[in-house]
Amino acid sequence: MGCEELVRELVVECRLELGCLERQELERQFVVLERLVRKVLEREVLVRPAMELEATTLPASRPAPSSTHRRWGIVDVLILAVSGAGIVVTASQVPHALHWSGAQVLSAVGITIATLVAELFPLHLRHSTQTETFSVTDVIWTTGVLLASASSLLMAVAVGVLLSQTVRRLPLRKIAFNVGQFVTAMWVAETVFRLIPHSGPLHPSTWAAVTAAMSLNFVVNEGLVALVISFMEHEPVRSIVRDSLGLDILHAIGNIAIGITGAVMWELTPAGVVIAAVPMMLSYLAYARSLRNLRERDRMHDLYRAGQVLLERLETEEDFRPFLQLVARMLDATAAEIVIVRDGHALVHDASGTVSVAPQPTGLSGFTADGYRRARSGSAVQAATIGTTGDEMGSLVAFRRTPLSSAERSLLESLASQVYIKLRHSAVFARSVAKEQELTRIISSSSDGIFVTGEDGRIGSWNPAMERITGASADDAIGKPLSDVLTTPPGANDVWRPFGSSGAVSADGIETGTFSRRDGTIGWIRFSRSALSAPDGAQSGMVVVAR
Repeated sequence: MGCEELVRELVVECRLELGCLERQELERQFVVLERLVRKVLEREVLVRPAMELEATTLPASRPAPSSTHRRWGIVDVLILAVSGAGIVVTASQVPHALHWSGAQVLSAVGITIATLVAELFPLHLRHSTQTETFSVTDVIWTTGVLLASASSLLMAVAVGVLLSQTVRRLPLRKIAFNVGQFVTAMWVAETVFRLIPHSGPLHPSTWAAVTAAMSLNFVVNEGLVALVISFMEHEPVRSIVRDSLGLDILHAIGNIAIGITGAVMWELTPAGVVIAAVPMMLSYLAYARSLRNLRERDRMHDLYRAGQVLLERLETEEDFRPFLQLVARMLDATAAEIVIVRDGHALVHDASGTVSVAPQPTGLSGFTADGYRRARSGSAVQAATIGTTGDEMGSLVAFRRTPLSSAERSLLESLASQVYIKLRHSAVFARSVAKEQELTRIISSSSDGIFVTGEDGRIGSWNPAMERITGASADDAIGKPLSDVLTTPPGANDVWRPFGSSGAVSADGIETGTFSRRDGTIGWIRFSRSALSAPDGAQSGMVVVAR
């Protein structure tokens, strides 16, 4: 059976009926979810290059306040300027490209392919619970500065980055910014390298020149990204750069050193580059496998935590917050929401614990779950229905920059099914609590005395009317045998003691009994009693109405 067929079979297992509200059913569903997570991990490819404008900085969910919109105007101008600079630099190299030699064409093609591969398959270095992602494109470009012409390198950078980001289906604005960012930074590096006197690739002066040039390339890249994030998140540039500056500098130094080493080896013997690259690639594949196993362990832990969260009692609106945070982590989403459609409007629960009311979509007569999904449609919005056919309660929504795989889609649908069970269970529980409260209110306000005894004859409840009739408070009565609370006067017929026998009086009808009050006076009660039955049919007590 293929992966898609297996996932489809598992989804069928997750289809719910209205009665599936027991804890046992929840536990069975999470076993299915665990299998789905493993299928997701078999299909997923981790691609998150460093030194790019991450998708988390391009909000895909609800609009921010008006002040954010004003900031976005500045960001738009900055992105347009960087993109325009990249276009100008690339266009200026076209006349040179028309006169390339065969060697220059080959170098441009080689750098383009290497850039494409490096962008699609970055290095993921894990420490503790964090994973740092590094791109090795600077290694390739450092070697290119030393061995290739400026025009072939710049054209290769532009085409390689454009192709890699298009393959990853990133937003057009992000692609434009990243291409402009890298091309502009490399143009600055090439210009500085040509201005510094140097000899061939084997001379130390050349190594110093390329180090200075690529260091400036690093500064330009870091600065442009930090500047955009600063405007979008209203944070100073220094606070954004400071968090990871030390690690980024070490990464840049390492890339430059490896790039220089590669160029030197190429000059000495091209075969040496291949000999050095093969063990490095094997080491990377081994590390990637180890990282994948760690990733699977984390997802299993997140899945377990999500199950625990849903098994807990839903007390407040904020109880969805930990679950949504785990959903976002499991699906590598920037955010997650639960949308509950009710009475023509939608309540949106987000991972911060905030609950908001979404406006009705334009052009729709009513607000349905499908209508909400269509209103929020787009490449960044992935939604699964919470509910069954004819009983759609809303949607579980995940925001991420790439579409879900078939296995990830099945995982999202299964998580939505768990939310449906939780909501239905909570609704049944809420109705039970409401009925219990209503019954308690009726009993408390009744003018007739009402009390309940268990099969052992001990009093389980005692309403205010019984306190008024007998003079015994609920605190004095509850938990005691009825015959200790309603004592029979000397010589009177004892009708209270049979309540405690295993074969309690079963006759229904109006009876009369007398009892001694604490002040010594004699009281009498007219009462009717009915047997209480346990689920197995056995008698479990008696309910008595007295006046």
